[in-house]
Amino acid sequence: MPQIWVTYEEAGALLECLPTVARVHSIAANWDRRKSLDGRTRVKLPPAEMQIFLDRYVAAAQRPQMPAPPLDAASSVARTAPPAQARAERPGETFGMPAAGRFPVAGLFG
Repeated sequence: MPQIWVTYEEAGALLECLPTVARVHSIAANWDRRKSLDGRTRVKLPPAEMQIFLDRYVAAAQRPQMPAPPLDAASSVARTAPPAQARAERPGETFGMPAAGRFPVAGLFG
């Protein structure tokens, strides 16, 4: 039989309650609990809760995802290039970097 182990936060989302309430419920219902290697405690879902979890998982996977907006070169450049006026105000600079000869090099290597 498959096993599904979830954190208290995930169990709370499944049971539609706070993680602390999910913890109390799992202890009262005598669900198996284990501390995982990441330090978080996980509980093993019993068959009824496992079915609810899987039903919600499948429903979420079947929901249509929003498609990414189409990306073309012109709109990409328009979004990332600085406006022409800003480029004209800083002659000799490229993408915010000072023009050659403006770096303070004295004392860098000695």
